[in-house]
Amino acid sequence: MPAVLNFFRGGTILKKTAVFALMFCIAAGLATSALALRWPDNMGRRVEAMGGATLAIEDETTALTTFNHQNIAGVMLNPRMDRIDIGAGYNSTYYEEVQTVSFGGGYSTKTTDETSTSGLELARPGAEYRGLTYWLDDNMAIRAGIEGLTYNADIKRTVVDTDPTGSTTTTSDDTFGASGLGIGGSFGYKLDAGLALGVGLSYKGAGGEPGDLEERFDFYGGGQTTKVEISLSNLDWGVGAAYLLPQVGGEKNSLTFGLSVHADDDFPDVGALASNNISASTLGDYSGVVTTEAALPFGAVTDTSTYTVSPMVVSGEAIYNLDKMLAAGLLFDYKMSSLNIKQEHTGYPSGTTADTDYKAADYSALGITPMVIVMIPAGEDLTITGGLKFSTWGSGTTDSFSLDPTTAAVSDTFQSAKDELSQSMFGIGAGIQAMGKQLQVGVQFETGGAKNDYTEYNVDGTISPQLDKDGVVVDTYSTEYSGSNIRLGAEFWVMPMLAVRAGYAILSITEVEGFYDSTTTPGTWEDLTTTTNRITIGAGLVLPQGLALDLLVRLDSTTADPETPNTDVTDQATSILLGAKIPI
Repeated sequence: MPAVLNFFRGGTILKKTAVFALMFCIAAGLATSALALRWPDNMGRRVEAMGGATLAIEDETTALTTFNHQNIAGVMLNPRMDRIDIGAGYNSTYYEEVQTVSFGGGYSTKTTDETSTSGLELARPGAEYRGLTYWLDDNMAIRAGIEGLTYNADIKRTVVDTDPTGSTTTTSDDTFGASGLGIGGSFGYKLDAGLALGVGLSYKGAGGEPGDLEERFDFYGGGQTTKVEISLSNLDWGVGAAYLLPQVGGEKNSLTFGLSVHADDDFPDVGALASNNISASTLGDYSGVVTTEAALPFGAVTDTSTYTVSPMVVSGEAIYNLDKMLAAGLLFDYKMSSLNIKQEHTGYPSGTTADTDYKAADYSALGITPMVIVMIPAGEDLTITGGLKFSTWGSGTTDSFSLDPTTAAVSDTFQSAKDELSQSMFGIGAGIQAMGKQLQVGVQFETGGAKNDYTEYNVDGTISPQLDKDGVVVDTYSTEYSGSNIRLGAEFWVMPMLAVRAGYAILSITEVEGFYDSTTTPGTWEDLTTTTNRITIGAGLVLPQGLALDLLVRLDSTTADPETPNTDVTDQATSILLGAKIPI
């Protein structure tokens, strides 16, 4: 089941495929969620170092503008600034799982320690600015950028299995490699009448070949997998228009309208891809090819699966600015995506083949977000900041399709399942700027919930019954989610050119009736709450020439309640991230 409230999540319990996901998501540019309904926090390194309180902190990445809503024409309505924005990051995770079960009159304990360390990544430093932004004149601007990396992950794993008769220790030290490259550009033009236009195109690709196939990526079972290769690519495109009406209701007020059509800016969940859990939510807006080989008893087998995703988003904005003290906006997004799968199998005995080519999924969702940002002077050296944000996705539907098993024709498909998601979230933030903006403090609270209705169908179109939490047969199985976040952050300029920052966040999500535990009483269901405690520290350096450097260190500790019975888990992640803004 796809993730549905990434808005609440700071991390999840690391699973065996998480390394695979990390490797290729980073290679794609940024490690982030798949195409799922969420409330994106579009922030830079500075804001993230302050706990991510986007509604309470004044920053160019949190401002309510068409540009920050991914409207490619919006840059033409921002203040003119020739700049280069770049970033880099380093990530490491640690996972420990201790299982204790009854064994022969005593207890058996299995301890698994796993450490994953990534190489250096080059990516955007946050929000919509990335790469080069250069104004040819007051009415024309170009943007261009390159994102890429050469990535190596060192995965160290130790398993100690102890029972009353003794213990067994196994260790592995695996190195995985991947590389990725992204390049793109856009052009914006502003007419004297206040109309801004924009068009852009970018390409991203990534690929690699994992190691340790027998233990980690054994698709065929029994240690028979000999090769796994994956390559991902996407062609992002966008066109947009924004119109600024000045002096609406006052000399210093303005009203802005925007409309854009573009590909979605979502990255693939390759961990799900590696486990053959393919859906419209798995790939984001990436297409991919996965090739696997195995030495089976009857001979070598090669399977090639090609996943082609066709996404499109229609976005719009209406934003009113009141004398730079208040901005109120209404944002909407309509997302559409389809997934086609082509599978080619060679090497089966007797010359048989199972090649297929069919549409596997259709996805659509409509979201509406009203929000308000305020900046109220309360004294000579005191400003009150704050914001409100509400987001609702009243309709999010994924239709999945499967091949008809009763026929050999690859074109015969039937609707196999439907996922329907409704979601709403609310956030409020407040803060202060004091001592001539030398000190800034912010706090933010977010809460929300979602409901996912899942229905399966038979080949003849009839509904395939499901069991609810009480073992009752139902046509549609529902899972409910609720969650809340608390974010705190502060920034203090110890001197005019140097700032120190710190933040803390508690990110929690509860899944109801969606956690089945077969190790306890069969047929029982439990609530599962996943909580991430996040500590952030950072620094900012601004040189007289306008060069700005931002450092972010992020420490995550994730727990689940309840854990699997008789199992204790430690899940930690560390990231060191850099961002730079270079005036030119």
